Amino acid sequence: FLGINVNANAASVEDVNKISQAWRLSEIPQWHFLTGSAELLQPIWQDYYVSVVTTNAEHKSLTHTPGTYIIDALGQIRCRAIR
Repeated sequence: FLGINVNANAASVEDVNKISQAWRLSEIPQWHFLTGSAELLQPIWQDYYVSVVTTNAEHKSLTHTPGTYIIDALGQIRCRAIR
């Protein structure tokens, strides 16, 4: 399983570890999470049709489009679920 960070305000490894534990994602075997600057992650967001919108600039809240993909060993998308 691979998650991709969309929160540029919480992009450190420590931030990602905290949220993974809070959401109990770290209990998933082989859980991985990509993080980095928005500039580095934006191409990935675009490739997977993820839109990130700041909902409250004062509190730095945001929302994003959800998406789940099944990708085979050759990197081909085999199934995509977007709400």
